[in-house]
Parts: sequence; structure tokens; C-alpha cells
Amino acid sequence: MELIGLAIGAALFAITHLVPGIPSVRAGLVRSLEEGPYRAAYSMVAIFALGILIWGYASAPYIPLWDGTGAPRHLAFLLMLVSVLFLVLGVTQRNPTMAGSDGNTGGPGSMRAVGVLKITRHPVMWGIMIWAVAHILANGDAATTILAGTILLVGFVGTRFIEMRKRRAVPVSWAMFTATSSYVPFAAMFSGRAKGAFGEIAWWRWLVALAVYAALFAGHRYIAGVALY
Repeated sequence: MELIGLAIGAALFAITHLVPGIPSVRAGLVRSLEEGPYRAAYSMVAIFALGILIWGYASAPYIPLWDGTGAPRHLAFLLMLVSVLFLVLGVTQRNPTMAGSDGNTGGPGSMRAVGVLKITRHPVMWGIMIWAVAHILANGDAATTILAGTILLVGFVGTRFIEMRKRRAVPVSWAMFTATSSYVPFAAMFSGRAKGAFGEIAWWRWLVALAVYAALFAGHRYIAGVALY
């Protein structure tokens, strides 16, 4: 009962993010509401669900599950560096898998895997999922596991829905895009299908990512109320 508010928030967050992501459901909603009103309505619902999730987390008691210090903490620091790299590299590069790109499909060849997209075609979502894993490891409590676990689940299932929708909407362009990219980070590079990824990432993007990581590390006590050093 102590975690009921958080559980309700987690369920609401998952349902409101995943159900509209089902290709057939999303297509029906867009036909009924049209694209603009659908996006506006979805944004309001998503913000409301996120607010309930945050409220549930803030009001949840601390229930330890394991010791998050030592090795889990150091691993979390490393994972957070990878997370920030994916997030910054992803948001600073145009990506046909991102929200709002559905109508920007063009013809065959309009989707190209460049830079970080050769590492993974979902860098931002992987950054969020890795963030979730890092915080589950480092915090080691029930509330964080529910919160971050829900975000991890939504990120994983949501990206699969995106892939299904793109594959149906623009099969030729999507096939060309996936030929030199991968869902799992580095899989296409290890298989030899994606070469030169690191050389295609501008140096300033690396610097911005490292600066963001340093700022988050130094300011974590002000952001989350917990000092990391």
C-alpha cells in the first residue's frame, strides 16, 4: 500500500505512452483527430501521466532492495556517461525515427544512417533506457526501480512500435536505412554493415556531451538532492 500512488502513476504512464504507440491504434487516432490535434492531445495526456508518476515517486517511502554503493555505483557512473553521449549526439542530429518525423519520409534514399545513427538508430531512446538502468543500479530501492523500470519498459517497447510503423509506412526507405544501422548499439558496426560512424560525428558534439555530463555530475545535488562526490 505504501507504493500504491507510484504504482498507479507507473501504470498510467505506461498505458498512455504505449497504447497510442501501437501502429493500428495510432493510425485510427490520427484519422479521427487529424495529425495536429492528435499530437496536441497526446502531449497533454503524456505530461499529465508524467506528473502523476513524479508525484507518486516523490511521495513513495524509501524501501531498500540492495546496496547501491561500490561496484553498482561505479558502473552507474560509466553508464551515465554513455547515456549522456547518446542523448546529446542523438538530439543534435536529424533522425527519421524521432517524434514528428512521420511526415518527413521522402522517397527511397531519403533516410540515411549517418554518425551516431550507424551506432544505433534510436540514440535518444537508448540514452533514456541506459539512464534508467544506471539509476536502478545506483539507488537500489523499490521506488526508483518502479519509476526507472517503467521508463525502461516504455522506451524498449516504444522503439519497437516505431520500427513497426516505419517499416509499414516507408518499406523501401526503411530497408535502406536499417541496412547500415542497428537497433542494438554497435551491432551494425561489429557486423561490418556500418563503417566510419565515429568519423562522421562532429567534434563539437563530443565536447558538448562531455560538458553536459560534467555539469550533471557536479550539479546532481541540486537536481536530485543527492551529491555524487
